[in-house]
Amino acid sequence: MKKILFLSTLFLLQNIYSQGFSIDIGGGISIPGGDAYEDTNTGLDLKLIQLNYKFNESFGITSSFASSAHGIEDSDGTVGLGRLSIGPSYTLPLGGVSWEFKPQFILSSAGVVDNPDFGDSDIDKANGFVIGNSILFGTNEGFQFLANIDFITGKLKEIEGIEFDEENGYSFFNIGIGVRYNF
Repeated sequence: MKKILFLSTLFLLQNIYSQGFSIDIGGGISIPGGDAYEDTNTGLDLKLIQLNYKFNESFGITSSFASSAHGIEDSDGTVGLGRLSIGPSYTLPLGGVSWEFKPQFILSSAGVVDNPDFGDSDIDKANGFVIGNSILFGTNEGFQFLANIDFITGKLKEIEGIEFDEENGYSFFNIGIGVRYNF
C-alpha cells in the first residue's frame, strides 16, 4: 500500500511540474495616480513573489504578492500599499520572446501611511484590479528574464477604522524587471 501511495504521489508531482510551474520576483518604479495618491511622488514597486501555473502552453493561473511605496510631496512622509492578487494568464510566443497577459483581482490589500505632520495610520482595507503584462526572454526551462508593465487600480475602503463613502481611488503604473525560475 505504501508503494502505491508513493508512486501515486510521485506521478502527481511529475504531472504538476511538467505542466509549467514557475516563480517570479522583480522590482521597478511605480508612478502613482488617483485621488488617494495625488500628493505622492514616483516610488518603488516590488514583486515579492509571483506563482504561475500553466495548464498548457498558453493558459494558466497567476497569484502575486507585491507592494508599492511612495514619498509624500513636500514632506518626509511615505505611504505604502501591499496587495495579494490572483487571476488567469495567457502566454503568446513571439519568436525569441513571449508576451504574457495577466489580469488579476486584488483579494487583499493593506498598507501604512507614515506622515510626521499628521501621524501614522494603517490602511486597513482596499480593493482593485491588476492588468499585468510581461515580456519573457529565454526558454521555458530554468531561468527567464522579465520586463513588466502593470496597471493597478482600485479604491481605499478604510484607514484606521475610518470608512470612506466618497471616491478615494488609487492607481499605479509600474514598469520593472524581474527573473523567473521554471520548474
